[in-house]
Amino acid sequence: MERENRLIGKKLIHFDVIDSTNEYAKKNFINLENGTVILSDEQTKGKGRAGRGFISNKGGLYFSVIYHSKLEISKLPLYTQLASIAVFKALEEIDIKAHIKWPNDLYINKYKICGILTELIQFKDFNGVIMGIGINIKNTRDEFMKANILASSIEEETKIKIDSKLLLERILYHLDAIFLDFETNRDFEKYKTLLIENSMIIGKEIALDIGNENVIAKALDIDKYGNLIIDVNGERRALNSGEVHIRM
Repeated sequence: MERENRLIGKKLIHFDVIDSTNEYAKKNFINLENGTVILSDEQTKGKGRAGRGFISNKGGLYFSVIYHSKLEISKLPLYTQLASIAVFKALEEIDIKAHIKWPNDLYINKYKICGILTELIQFKDFNGVIMGIGINIKNTRDEFMKANILASSIEEETKIKIDSKLLLERILYHLDAIFLDFETNRDFEKYKTLLIENSMIIGKEIALDIGNENVIAKALDIDKYGNLIIDVNGERRALNSGEVHIRM
């Protein structure tokens, strides 16, 4: 699945163990080529959203992508949802059906199997994006239950043996194509249908933490800005990914 003039994944740095691929990317960003991928078999301090940890034991696929964008910084959080599409498409190609939980997770059988963390760095001539992706492939539910986390792995949930290298290659292929398209055309609308049709929350009642507010709402839609549209007692609200946590 090689793409001519491919950017993402052209250079790959591999570790057996690292604290966090995102932290390595941040510390070395200025010296790493655009499109560089940092991969590790294990992370000792994996990072999730809002400062939460991400369990990254052996058996998973953990990597970060360095990306330089010319887009205004307000558009960059959309790369999280675009990355979720890349992972979704890669899994679909190997006959694995996942669902996307807005804005950054993928689930199988109501268990989280993938988390995505986007971190932004501002420079004079471009905005830096560090895209961290963690996928549980061979891990067991017990590993996560011990930490009181509702998560599992692809193989645990599907009983399908996964070639991690092949899955990584497919994900990088789709990241490269989708990011280039969005950078060029700035059209998020074209991806909304896939996000909505394969969402695990759209059309359903969900529990949310919005700041200090606990809310029960119905998830209605995703708008052209990537906001989640909800209905709270007849009132429509638009939420951005930085202000809300959805409880599962």
